[in-house]
Amino acid sequence: MKGRKPPGPPFAPHAAIINEYDWLWLHRDGTPTVLAQKVYDHLLGKDATRDQRVALNAYLLAGLTEFWRAHRQYAGVMYLAYLDADLPYAFTCDNFQDVQRLELEPHFADYIQEAFKPLGVYVNFWQPELPAGGDRRYRVMMVNDAGEPAKGRLELLWEPESGGPAVARTERPFEVPAIGQASYEVPLATPTQEGRYLLKVSAFWDGKPWSPTMARRKVSVTPGPVGGIRRN
Repeated sequence: MKGRKPPGPPFAPHAAIINEYDWLWLHRDGTPTVLAQKVYDHLLGKDATRDQRVALNAYLLAGLTEFWRAHRQYAGVMYLAYLDADLPYAFTCDNFQDVQRLELEPHFADYIQEAFKPLGVYVNFWQPELPAGGDRRYRVMMVNDAGEPAKGRLELLWEPESGGPAVARTERPFEVPAIGQASYEVPLATPTQEGRYLLKVSAFWDGKPWSPTMARRKVSVTPGPVGGIRRN
């Protein structure tokens, strides 16, 4: 019949790609862009230093990248922008420290190289504080973008944020199918001494030159007992 629409959905299913997923842009000198000014004022205060802002940018961007990769809801996760204009009233900017020499900002390079490795690691934990001496299970989500199965060792540890040896550590084996994903619940006791710590989650895949892949969470450990094993 003339003018009759064919049955079925109006649009065929299609793959989606995610980008511009952070909105945390900084100029190359570390000052926020127009869109990001209020975010950094809220998170760090108006008197924050350049190093505080670029460190926070890298930390949060890596966590968001880990999240979107681990949940496998998109055909691709793309960061915007690798090379961009650095103009006074620009909404976006890149993460170069010296664009003529193609030198990336060190915090950005440190965190983002981990977030985009073929074997992705995401720890589903974002609490800024934990009471000392408790037991907890951490959900570690892994994604394998390689065309071969991944197999190796998953390590969780607590170390002082200022540096030094680990104060608690645990490990277990892992396996992730080719182009697949896997999740593990891993118990690890919280440090008994208060202070600022890094929770480090590392996946070691033997034979890969880029191994291990690491995810990090910054946590303040506060005084006070806690009972039982909990999972975020």
